[in-house]
Amino acid sequence: PAASILMPIPDKIRELRDQIFAVDATFRPMARGSLKALMQQDAARIRLTNNTKSKGLDGRAAKFLIAQGMNVTEYGASTGASSRTIVVVYSPKLYALRYLIAPLGMIAGSSQIVFKPDASQGVDLEIRLGNDWVSKLPPGY
Repeated sequence: PAASILMPIPDKIRELRDQIFAVDATFRPMARGSLKALMQQDAARIRLTNNTKSKGLDGRAAKFLIAQGMNVTEYGASTGASSRTIVVVYSPKLYALRYLIAPLGMIAGSSQIVFKPDASQGVDLEIRLGNDWVSKLPPGY
């Protein structure tokens, strides 16, 4: 059976929160700034795993993401072979997730994004690099 995953819109959630819990008529501003700046404020801890036969892909991808301002805290151990890159979301760092969608070539709401809340993981997002990422890594990394 087909499944649907609904993705929350963070700015709409903040707007509703402010309408419900505002003490006076002034509302706090919505999150503003570039997606990169919002991602950096999110400070998501990221784990990379190399699920390809391309040696050192996880380390090269880590250098690329760190250069983008991401907080890669772990990389290495494979979780199995994969043709497609998958992002597992352990905690709600949605600006970091939105930022990753473009360079990873993902479609928001696709099966490549898995929500699996788990505070015991020690990271917020896990990127399981697949063979599709080998050609997407920019030269020099």
